[in-house]
Amino acid sequence: NMQQKAQDLRGTVPDGDARQQLSFQLQQSIQSFHNQARRYEVGQFQQFQDEAFTSGNSLAVTQSTGLYNDNPAFFGLVKQRFDATDQYADVHGKSEEWRVQQKTQIKEQMGQQAWLGDLAQKYSDLLQINGEPGDLNGVGRVVAHGNSGAARGLRNNNPGNIEAGSTPWEGQTGSDGRFATFATPEHGIRARGKNLLSYQRQGYYTVSEIVNRWAPA
Repeated sequence: NMQQKAQDLRGTVPDGDARQQLSFQLQQSIQSFHNQARRYEVGQFQQFQDEAFTSGNSLAVTQSTGLYNDNPAFFGLVKQRFDATDQYADVHGKSEEWRVQQKTQIKEQMGQQAWLGDLAQKYSDLLQINGEPGDLNGVGRVVAHGNSGAARGLRNNNPGNIEAGSTPWEGQTGSDGRFATFATPEHGIRARGKNLLSYQRQGYYTVSEIVNRWAPA
């Protein structure tokens, strides 16, 4: 080891000032090496903790995909990440502002992913019922659901539950008394997308605000 090698080297120098000076220099070198090794170890451990925290958040966002309609599971997963955020903040001495910012960010990301997963599922359901996308000017392919048990959004080709207004949407064929009906699923999906793009101009900035505005009572 380093101490033994230093001792062997000191033994090659006669007793006196030269030996004492060499001994002092060797001890400084050994201490400097240990300090560097310790800093490297601490840095590597912190990097591991950073990557574990970031990876945990990314995994939670991915796992949120199918949880739009499962509030207990969604908020349970959110709580796990909130707890992980607090633990990370405690270890690294992060401020309360940092905690709030991180929790808000992960909750928004998870909420958005859950919403996007629900949108994709609704679009898939509509395609299964109505077939592949087609041209509105072509042969009509919308299924007459009538009083079937299909959800209102499926019956209306309106996964966004967009309410009918004085100005019709592209592809809108009418309304069911409250919500717009569309000729094809893709027209309903397109209208939903345009509707979401308008939310920021209306003052809705967060996922929760958009969801509360979008979901009918």
